[in-house]
Amino acid sequence: MSEERTAYAELTLSLKSKKDKNQPIKEKRDCPWLVTAIILGTVCLCLLMSNVVLGYLFFQCTSNFKIQHGKDANESTISSMEVAGPSILPPTKGYYPCQGRWSCCGENCYYFSEEEKTWDESETSCRYLGSHLAKIDNKEEQNFIQSQLKYSYWVGLRKVGSQFQWVHQKDTKLSSDVEFYTTHSTSAECGHLKPKYLSNALCSRHFHYICEKNFTFSVTSKNW
Repeated sequence: MSEERTAYAELTLSLKSKKDKNQPIKEKRDCPWLVTAIILGTVCLCLLMSNVVLGYLFFQCTSNFKIQHGKDANESTISSMEVAGPSILPPTKGYYPCQGRWSCCGENCYYFSEEEKTWDESETSCRYLGSHLAKIDNKEEQNFIQSQLKYSYWVGLRKVGSQFQWVHQKDTKLSSDVEFYTTHSTSAECGHLKPKYLSNALCSRHFHYICEKNFTFSVTSKNW
């Protein structure tokens, strides 16, 4: 009987010893998965940071390109004004004809742009040309300008307070003789001229634009 107990005790100790030896092996087998997870997490974090850096650099390059493109467009506009031929419209009697791509009507010269810009960019371009966005004083002038149009063009009309006025002008009041149709949008604060009517639109939209300047010399010795 004692021999059986001894054998049972030895068997029990043997099984317990094997179980204790197998436990560390299981823990060691789990370690490679943890290491792999840490490595993959680090790689993903590096890729994410790389994407953020590349996105920032792309944004910077795009911004610089837009700024440079705007400068080049203004320089191109001025150059085209200098080299263009004479106006196809007949000058008014008693005044020098407009030069380059400027068109004549009464005492005023008008430049009709080929490029499209926002209202503020258009005003800046006109100032480069020694002028300003066009002001329409009466129905006759409105009819003349509209006869030259095929698209929408920015003019020097802008909302000031609750009313639309001609900016950068001595007489800022909008004449009742000029046909002006307002939209219901409260954010449409800049005036643009279409072939059939004058209206308002968002200043950030891109339209052609009309610059205007006055004749400064009269001709008394020539008859046109």
